Amino acid sequence: MRAPGGLPICVISSCYDPEDLGGVGVLVREERKGLLRMGFPVHMIGAGAATPGETGTTRVTGPKKLFPWAAALAYLKTRRRHRFGIVHAHEFSGAWVALIVRIERALTGRGPRIVTTMQCSFLRESRFLRAYRGGGLTLREQIDKWIDFPFRYLEGVMGARLSDRLVAVSRDGCRQISTDYATRAQRVPNGVDPDRFGPGVDGTAFRRDLGLEDAQLILFAGRFVGRKGVEYLLEAFARLAPRHPKAHLLLVGRGRRDYSSQIRRLRISDRARILREVPHERMPEIYAAADIFCLPSLYEGLPLAILEAMAAGKPVVSTRTDGIPEAIRQGETGILVPAGRVDPLCLALDLLLRSPSLRKRLGEAARRAVVSEYSWDRVVRDYGNLFQSMNHTRSQATR
Repeated sequence: MRAPGGLPICVISSCYDPEDLGGVGVLVREERKGLLRMGFPVHMIGAGAATPGETGTTRVTGPKKLFPWAAALAYLKTRRRHRFGIVHAHEFSGAWVALIVRIERALTGRGPRIVTTMQCSFLRESRFLRAYRGGGLTLREQIDKWIDFPFRYLEGVMGARLSDRLVAVSRDGCRQISTDYATRAQRVPNGVDPDRFGPGVDGTAFRRDLGLEDAQLILFAGRFVGRKGVEYLLEAFARLAPRHPKAHLLLVGRGRRDYSSQIRRLRISDRARILREVPHERMPEIYAAADIFCLPSLYEGLPLAILEAMAAGKPVVSTRTDGIPEAIRQGETGILVPAGRVDPLCLALDLLLRSPSLRKRLGEAARRAVVSEYSWDRVVRDYGNLFQSMNHTRSQATR
């Protein structure tokens, strides 16, 4: 599908690479690339410093919590030049832009349509922080709990209520948003590049660099924050280690939490490693090197790490929470356990460590599922169709 007339789109995200290439950053990067291939003119408003030769992007620097305000100023500077038909904001980043657009439309009867994508409800995140007990809260999480989240929730409500269309990445996310914001959302899932993470990728060199050529490698990849449940994985692995002398655990991610003291306390320093600030470009070989992928999250939207591991043909152990069961079918493409429980997590990992045939069967089925349901081409096509339909409605309304 091409974009008749070249519908100009403004994409806004505080997580746009190279500043932050977590799950949202990867989604934004792939969205932009895909929309450009489809013929949509795209202008980015993103965080961080510009890369050499970068075009079509307005960069915003400063604290992430102030990004929505700075993005609004950037939008005001660029809107007349580009005459956007669609503004697509990710998370809370476009709240004040949405207010500007609504005022513009009220005064002039013209202006772009607003789409906001949320990975999950900020009220859901706030409830988690209030209830969280695992390992205690870091100072940053305490600040989030008492200071940042009230403002982020306000901006989330603004973005949700002022948007013409709200998108969630899972069916469960649609239900959460409907409950928390009294606004309906439609589902457009996250995606993955199945070729980039395919079975042809070789992880042998990565294993050799770590000295783990003959190991059974359990991989975690994600942010080092409380909601990812890493403390429970470390506890489970400490119980497994004596029974599986070849088993090793690798934690790959970024974040303020430091699990070194827990690793020392559990006496698994020789079997558990932490790799920080790994470029996303290296992740295919890291997935390829793993035997099992584990993401024991306490809550999630639809994590890209799970989709990437599935695309790599790896068996996944994760939790039965939020959007995860939409990607992982119990006993078919992975194993799901209750969130925040060490015993079931330990049993699931033990089962996979003992059974190479089960690992192979689940991994192959996981790859087939993700290729058919979660490719970036399909995700971007869904966004393109949504933007086109909204632009058609906008055109009809202004005639």
